[in-house]
Amino acid sequence: MPDGERRYPWRRIVVAGAVVALAWSAAYAKDSPTSVKEADQYIAQGDLKAAEITLRNAVRDAPQDPVLRARLAEVYLQEGDAFSAEREARAARERNGNEVDYLPVLADALLRQGKFANLIDLVQPGNRDPILESKVRTALGAAAVGLRDQAKAETLLSEAIKLDPGGARPKIQLARLLTGTKPAEADKLIDEAIAANPRSAEALQVKGEMFSSRGDQEGALRLLDEALKINPKNISAHLDRADVNIALGKYKAADEDIDPILKASPDQFEANYLRGFSLAKQQKYADADRIFDRISPGFDKLWAGYYLQGATKLMLGQYAQAETSLSKYLAHAPDNMIAARLIATAALQQQAPSRAIEYLKPLVDKTTADAATLAVLGSAYMADGKPDLALQQFEKAAALDPDNPAIKTRIGVSEINTGQSEQGLATLEQVFGTEAGAPIAGPALVITEFRARRFDKAAEVASSLIQRDPKNPIYHTLLGEVRAAQQDYSGAESAPLGRSTRIFQPPHAISREFTRLRVARTRRELSITICSPKTPMRLPPFSASRTRT
Repeated sequence: MPDGERRYPWRRIVVAGAVVALAWSAAYAKDSPTSVKEADQYIAQGDLKAAEITLRNAVRDAPQDPVLRARLAEVYLQEGDAFSAEREARAARERNGNEVDYLPVLADALLRQGKFANLIDLVQPGNRDPILESKVRTALGAAAVGLRDQAKAETLLSEAIKLDPGGARPKIQLARLLTGTKPAEADKLIDEAIAANPRSAEALQVKGEMFSSRGDQEGALRLLDEALKINPKNISAHLDRADVNIALGKYKAADEDIDPILKASPDQFEANYLRGFSLAKQQKYADADRIFDRISPGFDKLWAGYYLQGATKLMLGQYAQAETSLSKYLAHAPDNMIAARLIATAALQQQAPSRAIEYLKPLVDKTTADAATLAVLGSAYMADGKPDLALQQFEKAAALDPDNPAIKTRIGVSEINTGQSEQGLATLEQVFGTEAGAPIAGPALVITEFRARRFDKAAEVASSLIQRDPKNPIYHTLLGEVRAAQQDYSGAESAPLGRSTRIFQPPHAISREFTRLRVARTRRELSITICSPKTPMRLPPFSASRTRT
């Protein structure tokens, strides 16, 4: 998804670190008892449930055997039951089992459950066999990433590589970690992993993720296709490919990866998240909103979910809910300019300009703002009755985006509100004279001419707008107001007025005060268009369309 970095790479690292346990124990296991060998046969046949039953029966007969406990923990992991795997691995540890039998499974189970601090407290780096110690530090590095301690994670993963230079996994995880900060080093590590095993689906997948994070979506697709040819059952790679296809606007192709996952596991978080994101990008906001509401309990670990939920609700006109969701996102990413702009827009739509200013001003003061953000801040000042401050922001925005008719229109309105009536009128007429600027500056120009009691000119502009867009109710409302001011009551009443005025159909003896009130209401309606237009839905700068849970 788009502007800047597209990923939460730490989540991929964490999950990647959580798939190594079975290989560790297999490499170091001692002679297995008969029940373990029988379970291994079931596993080889793909019958995990039979293996589980066999080992559970064996544990019931020999509850103090740490080898049985550790092997049962491994089976639970393969079944996706990290909680039970942790329980059995801890039981093996408590029964003084061999560390090599239970530790890999325990580390894996804790990582899968996001118990990063627990893993770091429970397992310490040591003087183990170099290969085992390398894998221990790889797991600890993944936990450090999960706790957002990048420096510690980088150190641990680098140590893991030194302990086992031929090991691919720490190189893959370190490449994931460094792709956004040290791309050259990340490329070197992932290329080494692929050179050591060209058919490593995981290495190809990670390189695809790296390509995607740098904007090379076609290159990412090619690598993900290769990874899935090697391992068609890799759900993570299917989700990655769906993510890339959504970024490319290939929604049908994305569905081909998402649909089977949701069919097998309707509550799978990532697949639901990507489906909601895909729907939002297709402007199917109501459908996306239902999905985001359903999976929102998971957003405490995926902050971008609050962003997408808030942006979607903003597009649906659910402004209070949008503000709530976006505030949760900004609690984790306070410097995100786009999110701040969206939440300020939500506040403006609720007629709370002071709140919008509070969201934007501190951020604008400490960092370089873009034209869109400055324009929204200017709109907030205008709505808050501070035209001088509004004009300052609009002028800054125009310097960054000089061809934007909406910003020029706001400058014109601000100039009028600060007493520069002739200059403001000239600015509005200049914008209205352009093809792109006419529908933007036109309503403001009508209001300006109306207030100056140049009713013929106001009627001319309003009629011109109606010719452009005959179905726009605001244009008809404007013309109706002007006709009423001209005492053309039949013309005023026959105009198809907007929602705010239709219930106030006036008698022929319309009073000047009544006309003034109607115009005031119309101006308030227009403030949404002139001062705070809906911001198109955009994604966070790092555009976290994908996560690992």
